[in-house]
Amino acid sequence: MSSELPPSNDPLLTQQRARQKTSVLLACGLLVLSAIALVTLPLNKVPFPIRAMVAAGDVVIAAVLWLVARQKFSGK
Repeated sequence: MSSELPPSNDPLLTQQRARQKTSVLLACGLLVLSAIALVTLPLNKVPFPIRAMVAAGDVVIAAVLWLVARQKFSGK
């Protein structure tokens, strides 16, 4: 039983990869924007150190997603 991979020049595969790349990069952008909002908006119910730690976590997650997307969608 052999599984055939679609050819790399398949337009549907290219379109799907472009959509996936856009989705991952959009998620990265939203994570960074949420980190900025957590730090800058005045939320009195949540202490600032906790908000800063959550914002730093969001930035780290965004960086990891960006790195994975860069490696997966580099085209090499």
